[in-house]
Amino acid sequence: MNHNEKEPQEFDKDLKSIWDSAASYTYEEAKTNDTAWAAFKAAAEAPKPALRVTWIQRNYRSIAASVAILLAAGLGLWYASRPLETENTVALEHYKTKSGEILKLDLGDGSRIVLNSNSELTVDAGFGENSRNITLVGEADFEVAKNPNLPFVVSALGSTTTVLGTGFNISAYPQDKQVQILVSHGKVRFGKANNVLVLVKDQAAVLPAEANGPALSAESAATSWKSGDLVFKQAKLSAVVQAVEHRYGKQIQLSVADEKRLFTGKFPSGTDVNSIVETLNLALGLQLQVK
Repeated sequence: MNHNEKEPQEFDKDLKSIWDSAASYTYEEAKTNDTAWAAFKAAAEAPKPALRVTWIQRNYRSIAASVAILLAAGLGLWYASRPLETENTVALEHYKTKSGEILKLDLGDGSRIVLNSNSELTVDAGFGENSRNITLVGEADFEVAKNPNLPFVVSALGSTTTVLGTGFNISAYPQDKQVQILVSHGKVRFGKANNVLVLVKDQAAVLPAEANGPALSAESAATSWKSGDLVFKQAKLSAVVQAVEHRYGKQIQLSVADEKRLFTGKFPSGTDVNSIVETLNLALGLQLQVK
């Protein structure tokens, strides 16, 4: 037998040896293609918290069987080390507005919030499920959906406002060093720790940063800002200037002697801050300056 005839025979012999060795090997998790395929499908289709699996099913079951052990092991490792969360987990949400911006939010519980300019609002994780907690820095108007089982709680610069279902406005800009609230309808509990006031429709209150509790207030700044307009009716000039500063993120120099002067007027949305200051100067004979 020459060399050319012997080589394919030796090749066949080696191939048979490899085949026999492979046939004698058994997988720990699946011993046949059918059981491996079944294990793969069961692992892929089993419900797993907070996980959405998208996979492509092919007809080549032999290929899938050959990788079933690796995939099953990978899935098992992932499942053992996964974060402890569920499909219903609501992530913490954070919103922030810039100068001149107004943001309208519709929450999952049916409540609606309008966030004023230069403000921040955080919706706590689990909102609408275990609690309805909001954190505010700046100003926002709230229209709260009723839910007797889950009070709606707003935390703002050390103050707490608790309601079941009502409408109210909170202003809590850090530079003001106080929190102001005005109730448009319904009833709220507003204050700090156990020192609180129960406010009803058209009542306002203020809580200075250093105070132990709130006090009723007859003052209200802009009576309408949610549409973007700044509307004032017999408002103290100090409150007018404050509202303009909040909207545009600017500082306006106002003399102490002019703080209690009254102003009634409307500045449409988009009005330039310098135009507002110029209008106030001309109307009231002031010398306001934008810093």
